[in-house]
Amino acid sequence: MVVEVPDLDGETLVVTGGTSGIGKEIVLFASKTGADVIFSYHTNEKNAREIQENTGAVPYLLALGDTNSTRNFINLIKENFSSIDYFIANAGVELSGDLRKHNFEDISRIINANLTGNLYLLQSIITEGMMSHRGQISVIGSIAAAGNHDQLAYSASKSGLRGAIESLSRYDPIVKEQSLGVKLLEPAFVRTPMTERILKILERRVIPKRGGDELVKRFNDEKIVMDSTYAAQEILRLTLDTKVIGIRTIPEGINLHEIRETYF
Repeated sequence: MVVEVPDLDGETLVVTGGTSGIGKEIVLFASKTGADVIFSYHTNEKNAREIQENTGAVPYLLALGDTNSTRNFINLIKENFSSIDYFIANAGVELSGDLRKHNFEDISRIINANLTGNLYLLQSIITEGMMSHRGQISVIGSIAAAGNHDQLAYSASKSGLRGAIESLSRYDPIVKEQSLGVKLLEPAFVRTPMTERILKILERRVIPKRGGDELVKRFNDEKIVMDSTYAAQEILRLTLDTKVIGIRTIPEGINLHEIRETYF
């Protein structure tokens, strides 16, 4: 399928967590639009420099949840770009496992990065006037926000983002004054290096027991599972769409509990 590349010449787009998975695919796709693309990296500077060399996108260090790192990230953007037209908060961390793996330190790490870190980042770019008028902000959540098997802290962190985005998109006076579009985009299962192993188990062992090859085909055809390229293209499309506000799942209207009942 041929995907239309939007024309964003002269505009500025920022993506956090841009060196792997969905974030990397967003950077690669957005770099074809003519926009000035900035992306963050945390530990993989070598990969970030390779992406910069191949795309022209600009990498800045960001340790999500660290105040000083966030301030440095924000200041670098301010120093080098007049404003942000599109901001995609993609960076985050994941933790799966039963309750015995959820110790205090791990719970704090997940909440600090996925929730506290993202809220501080959003608060800063909005209150410091970094977004252009009618700019669009997308936060990448997860359908696991509704609660998921063995994802206590991760689900809680993504659920917290739902309340935050509803507060910003519906009620915040600064958001309204600047006519910003604020949205939470929640993909279903995305094939990334982090999820590939569990998706293979589901498709080869778990789902066939529930309905055979036909159910596996539905699982993929209905985009309950999608590759990171498709997810990135949908995220960019929805980010650019000024009519999309608040919470949107990818695919639209999908429900994790219904998925589990059908497939797992």
